[in-house]
Amino acid sequence: MRGSAHVPVADPEALNRIGKDLSRRSLGPATEKYRTLGTMANVEVFSRLGALPTRNFQESTFEGAVAIGGERFQSEHRVKNAHCANCTIGCEHVMKTQDGGKETSGRMEYESAFALGSLLGISDPNTVLRASVLCDELGMDTISAGVTLAWSAESAAAGLFDDDSEALAPQFGDGESVLQALEAIASRQGLGDLLADGSRRASERVGSGSEAWAMHVKGLEMPGYEPRSLQTMALALAVSTRGACHNRSSAYEADFSDRVDRFSSDHDRGEITAAGEDHSALMDSLVWCKFLRKAFEDFYAESAVVLSRVTGWEVTSNELSLAGERINNLKKLFNIREGWQRADDSLPRRILTEKLSDGPGDGVGLNEKELDLMIDAYYEARGWNQDGTIPVPKLHALGLDPESLSGVGAGA
Repeated sequence: MRGSAHVPVADPEALNRIGKDLSRRSLGPATEKYRTLGTMANVEVFSRLGALPTRNFQESTFEGAVAIGGERFQSEHRVKNAHCANCTIGCEHVMKTQDGGKETSGRMEYESAFALGSLLGISDPNTVLRASVLCDELGMDTISAGVTLAWSAESAAAGLFDDDSEALAPQFGDGESVLQALEAIASRQGLGDLLADGSRRASERVGSGSEAWAMHVKGLEMPGYEPRSLQTMALALAVSTRGACHNRSSAYEADFSDRVDRFSSDHDRGEITAAGEDHSALMDSLVWCKFLRKAFEDFYAESAVVLSRVTGWEVTSNELSLAGERINNLKKLFNIREGWQRADDSLPRRILTEKLSDGPGDGVGLNEKELDLMIDAYYEARGWNQDGTIPVPKLHALGLDPESLSGVGAGA
């Protein structure tokens, strides 16, 4: 069904002016990467920076980064750009295979290239594209699929599977085995039945130390950001209420700036991470495109004006900032009610026990003590207790009524 009624806004003339101005800004340098190469531009940049997870986070640079990077895909595989309705950016880039086999086409993003490329040691762009399209067709998330396959490849190499399962396990650098494993997951055949439940459950069932290289946080597989060389992002991944999610925080932007030393940890990361989460929560709630975020001169003030012109409500930038903070506190309260403990705010054992062995971060590590320091700072920035629970006065400050949240997880 399609709606046919007109949705009125409070001030259409003002919205029209604002829309034209934002459209103009959306065609500027802040969005150029997304318009030209898309997020695929990250592949080669991250590899040069030692931030591209490779072979299940055993390495941080990939020798095949150029082959599966944005420029190669754009020059040899591009079909067209795709847009959301009325979008001026066109961040989605549709690609097609060029290897003489059955032609496959679909959109490519950085996270798919990392998870089905460098993380599995696959440098053939045609295979990476086929694997990404196959995930789309089968209704599978490319990140979770790729990370789980990388766990299974390492587990097979360690001899943890029986002969039948080992024969079905993907191998690093073997594209055909990756495509077969994706099909097996979708049909839950053989080893696919184990992998279909994701890396956490699979590693728990297999045991034998394989939990150390199951790369997830709270059961959600890790995105394409190497935490040891992006240590603000490391904190964001550890404390995220959703698990290892790159869409719920913009903490990595600090690591890619001169605000911090990305190879070390310190107290300031707590405030940076909390602010990034609140910013992202508000963007999602107002249904702003995240790729437009750098086109704003004052995000909260401009968002308040737009919301006021749409609804007729008088909204201030401070109220919107508070709304972002309130959203993240409510999500934490939900997790506490469901049994969350401070120990759940952590990172995979590999990240906290193994140092980087390649790239510009060679020799750099992140241990549990350093992560705990940043988590303490994050809780402090949030105004939470040291165990991560939320004190009642904090709820009052956010306009939340503890009485109505009975049993949801407020602290003393």
